[in-house]
Amino acid sequence: MKRLLINVGILAALSLNTVSVLATTGVAQKTKAKTAAAKTVIGYISDSSCGLSHMAGMDEKDCTLMCVKKGKFVLADRDQKLVYQLDRVGQERAREF
Repeated sequence: MKRLLINVGILAALSLNTVSVLATTGVAQKTKAKTAAAKTVIGYISDSSCGLSHMAGMDEKDCTLMCVKKGKFVLADRDQKLVYQLDRVGQERAREF
């Protein structure tokens, strides 16, 4: 009887955990859908170390490729003075340039 109660308790805990995860995932997806509005940004491929400016006397592409080894690719909008982080797909696409 004690073993049955333990098994039922574990099953109930797992069921509640699954419902909680599904509910949280649904909320996250709805929130992400609201904030993922299309936006066009024009900028330069850079790296997270240099951001808006690169080393003096070095080609921007060479500097980016050297520095990205210790960081990630970013999109640098020099006019607005903003640096945008790129997601996994953005990281792959940035490497093509």
